[in-house]
Amino acid sequence: MSSEPGVSSYDKIFAHLAECPEFKDARVLWRERVSRAPEVEYAFQYTMNYHKGEQEVTVSFKSVVDGVRSNVQTALDRGVWKVDFFADSEALLTDEEAEKVVRANFGTKRCRTYFCKVDKVIKGDERRNHHKEGFAGWARRKLREEDVLAIDDLRKRVIDRTTEILASEEFAKDQKRFFERQVIDEIRKVVLKYFDKVGPEVVKEALDEVVAHAVMES
Repeated sequence: MSSEPGVSSYDKIFAHLAECPEFKDARVLWRERVSRAPEVEYAFQYTMNYHKGEQEVTVSFKSVVDGVRSNVQTALDRGVWKVDFFADSEALLTDEEAEKVVRANFGTKRCRTYFCKVDKVIKGDERRNHHKEGFAGWARRKLREEDVLAIDDLRKRVIDRTTEILASEEFAKDQKRFFERQVIDEIRKVVLKYFDKVGPEVVKEALDEVVAHAVMES
């Protein structure tokens, strides 16, 4: 490998590191994470839709791997939810895990230095005319290429799980209750603004008029 023409010193180092026991352990951990049942969570936000000129509830989904959250893309298109997901490689192999591989082997019989600095091997080279990725980026790309089908399967499982949640009664109830809670908070703010200026009977009269108006308009 060291005499192969057209191969940079960094690429030679990365290839040697990929053969080390610590990287093989990292590969096992990567594959364990990819194969796990997807943990999907969601959160609501109350935001202003300036196009419609009104407040509305939006929802964000995330897939969680070992505490790291990756965005799940969702959009409501003509009443149908569209869902997509791209696995976050940094959740499958962390910078710290990649650095441990380098620290354990760089400069040993398993991995010669080729006169390169360990910090450049770990972090890469960000100079404009000498840009080179660090070992973590190279390793993630290599592992993704090795596990294309498994990554695709993870994507499908996250999409399926998210779609299942969107169609569930529990999600509909959570979304409805979140909206109701925002309305309650807005009403409470208005009431508290005047509560110490008028008696409770005035507040009740105002609420009764709102209900009566809604009945008349329906």
